[in-house]
Amino acid sequence: MAKRTINVPTSWADVSLGQFIDYLEAMDEENFTQRHAKTVAAFTEMSYDECMKAIPWQDLLKVSGMIAEFLGQLEEPRLVHFVTLDGVEYGFHPQIGNMTAGEYIDLTNLDRGFWLDADKAMAILSRPVSIKIGNKYQVEDYGDHHIENADVMRQLPMNVVQGAAAFFLTLARALAETLTTYSEAQMETMEELVSEAIQVAQQAGINTSTIPEVEAWKRLTT
Repeated sequence: MAKRTINVPTSWADVSLGQFIDYLEAMDEENFTQRHAKTVAAFTEMSYDECMKAIPWQDLLKVSGMIAEFLGQLEEPRLVHFVTLDGVEYGFHPQIGNMTAGEYIDLTNLDRGFWLDADKAMAILSRPVSIKIGNKYQVEDYGDHHIENADVMRQLPMNVVQGAAAFFLTLARALAETLTTYSEAQMETMEELVSEAIQVAQQAGINTSTIPEVEAWKRLTT
């Protein structure tokens, strides 16, 4: 069998949000071999079938181990305000602390949690830029149709997603205080969303020690 070069990511900027979601889905696979194959398929150019049939078992484990080592690299998140995907410039929500009811409801009703539905979350938090003057900008007013951009958001580099997620987590304390104006059910929903986001944050390469608000949120919810 001819040797094959398999490229493994060395930077979170080389990983797309879609790849990371595929990886999280792979972690739910109970079968040991299939879980490793799906992990390698998520982060390389190889398909799942190729991982199962085209490379030796020991090589599969080796590549999976290299990926696990990469995933252990934590980075200090940096908010990226603008990104262009498919010719459209998207801007991170400039007034996330003042979310509309529609934004709030859709963000807290993600079916699979913040990270497995991170493509939808980013479609809510990053929308096409409508006005841009110097360092100031506005994004399109939120509407249900923006969720349709979830497929486009899967192209986002993970370093961009890290910055957005970390910024969202910095609002944990403010959100907790704001929740007193909502119903108990809404309060629990937001607590679950943020708590889940915190739990998976390090898997997403986010150094949570740089986010003091995370500890504040943990004290509020334990």
